[in-house]
Amino acid sequence: MKRILTLCLIQLGFYLTVAAQPCVPNTNSLYFDGVSGNVRISGVNGLEPTAAITVEAWVNAKSFAAVQSGNSIFCKHRWDNFTYGYVLRAGGNGILSFNMAGAVGGTGVGWKEVASNTGALTLDTWYHVAATFDGATLLCYVNGVQSGSTAFSGTINMSTGLVPRIGRLADTTWGQTRYWNGMIDEVRVWNRALSQAEIQAGMNDHLDPAAQTGLVGYWRLNDGTGTFVTDLGSGNNPGSNFNALWTPQVPFNNISLPTPVVTWVAPNLHSSYSSGNQWYNGSTLIPGATLQNYHPTAYGIYRVIVTDTTGCTATSAPFMYNTTGLSEVEQGSLSISPNPATAQTTLNVPALYRNSVFRISDITGRVLITGNTGESNKHLIDISTLNHGVYLLSLKNSKNPQVLKFIVE
Repeated sequence: MKRILTLCLIQLGFYLTVAAQPCVPNTNSLYFDGVSGNVRISGVNGLEPTAAITVEAWVNAKSFAAVQSGNSIFCKHRWDNFTYGYVLRAGGNGILSFNMAGAVGGTGVGWKEVASNTGALTLDTWYHVAATFDGATLLCYVNGVQSGSTAFSGTINMSTGLVPRIGRLADTTWGQTRYWNGMIDEVRVWNRALSQAEIQAGMNDHLDPAAQTGLVGYWRLNDGTGTFVTDLGSGNNPGSNFNALWTPQVPFNNISLPTPVVTWVAPNLHSSYSSGNQWYNGSTLIPGATLQNYHPTAYGIYRVIVTDTTGCTATSAPFMYNTTGLSEVEQGSLSISPNPATAQTTLNVPALYRNSVFRISDITGRVLITGNTGESNKHLIDISTLNHGVYLLSLKNSKNPQVLKFIVE
């Protein structure tokens, strides 16, 4: 389930929405050794905006270079005969900076930089860092707080065709330098300037890439193994990992909810969660049944779905309820044989359950087979259409409904 954080902002004439995926676990980041580790992005599709841009990432530095230009986070800038492109970096005793090549009227006018104060970042600590340019102002943010501002009216003099790097300088004509030393996670590039509210809304969760506007590059760095680095942005520019190490250390970790457990506490079904409950009978939602306890008034296969405050959900195993409140019973000679079974099984039917409706469901409550026991004390059931697994046979009459569990091999 997605959590939708709607920001009441109007930009360029339309409303903007940040859609997060807080239930997707953050499993990995990349550790860069400051010597050779880096990620080479395969292409530049969407990564060469000129009018506006946002670059953001989570970083954890193990050491800083002597100057603020010395440690590249995401780099797509170069300088040969002139200046081109942009770079997000941090160095020089914890200074975050964003440097871009400015242009006015299509003519380059040199580097334009915004930087935080010294010590905005410290070693061995995770920080969310971001920088934006909207055509008039360069801004940088540390943990969603504005940390620097530089006025510049113009565009970006873009480094056309130069592929970006995560963790080192992109301009190979100057040698392999300016390596990042430490961890990087959740790298994003946008072709628009995010507001401070948007940065704060999305920094602590994975984003839903399909719901974003202008997210051209998005490297979650969750691949966890090998050299391939997935890009979830609209530009579809995956990367290749060179000598950086996958690590489970991450800045935020959205862990899936533990599975709720349903028990019988007479006369109620009881959820192991005190809040966020919604009870179901089979696949049918029970209106108003949202408390920790639910008193069933009818035979059925019950379950509870729990939703936490971030929108993550978890579903219990089914609980088979009959008039005695037991989860699994055999009454007299009422039984299934053989069990486990293969293509066919026989339902042994005492007089009490003859001419009764039966149904076979999977453990989610989805009904797969229905029938009637008839007048005989044995009823042969064709189960050849069922896959291997555990199934529930429910039998209902006017006095005492029952549920049997059986296995298909």
